[in-house]
Amino acid sequence: MFSAWKHKDRTLNASCIIPAKNREDMVIDAVESVLIQTLEEIEIIVVNDGSTDNTAENVRSAFPQVKLISTPGIGPGPARNTGARAACGEILMFLDSDDIWLSNHAEALLKTLRKGYQVAYGVTYNINCMDGSRFHIPDLDNAASGDCFSQLARWCFIVPSSIAITRKAFETTGGFAAGSMGEDWNFFIRLSDRFHFGLTREIITIRRLHRDSLCHIPGRTDQLKKAVTAVRQALETSRRTSPGDIERLIAVERLITEEGHKWQTVQDWYTSMTRQGLL
Repeated sequence: MFSAWKHKDRTLNASCIIPAKNREDMVIDAVESVLIQTLEEIEIIVVNDGSTDNTAENVRSAFPQVKLISTPGIGPGPARNTGARAACGEILMFLDSDDIWLSNHAEALLKTLRKGYQVAYGVTYNINCMDGSRFHIPDLDNAASGDCFSQLARWCFIVPSSIAITRKAFETTGGFAAGSMGEDWNFFIRLSDRFHFGLTREIITIRRLHRDSLCHIPGRTDQLKKAVTAVRQALETSRRTSPGDIERLIAVERLITEEGHKWQTVQDWYTSMTRQGLL
């Protein structure tokens, strides 16, 4: 598989899958960020997931070379899976439609995969457009590499827009889960149960937190609890899960019930968990 990657002439058998719903402007920035990569050959697939705005029309007009697929509002996880099935690449990369790749993104992840990993991820620089805060995911001082299962049992420190995975690993794990929240955490749990993760410590992605993003969570406590329950169920299928992992997630569910109504973003959730000693 790896013999298809040739750094000298810049060829890369990779696909980028972008799920998009009502992102007629932001998706343009997302696609453009893939086109400026230092690697030349990356297939781009936009999955227009039930948009009611001009997302599909804008992508088709601006980027006729992009493969455009339509789905009827199935959610981000299944939309990514649909794109993966349609992709030609043996390496799958993902980009949420309101995120942006930096120009070193694909090359940095490819370099990490070449070390023998089936999964690679990098650092995401987060811009909270609502309160102006800035932070990294993962935190640069606590980034994990290799066996990441126990760390992911505590918290999802990986952003889908910062990951690259071999098709073999993706299909073996079964792809992303359904649901509008936590589908990535669920997937990464199952993925880390089977494969080690390679980390590039470079900042390769920019994520914008805004009022229409899935990370803006007022009034979504029920969805948060369902997401954590799904993650707990994913952990329960692994022999590597400890009783403490399950007990911690049950405590997280209680915390959501008690404090979730106060949170504005997923970062508020993270801060509350840290304060409660759950991370």
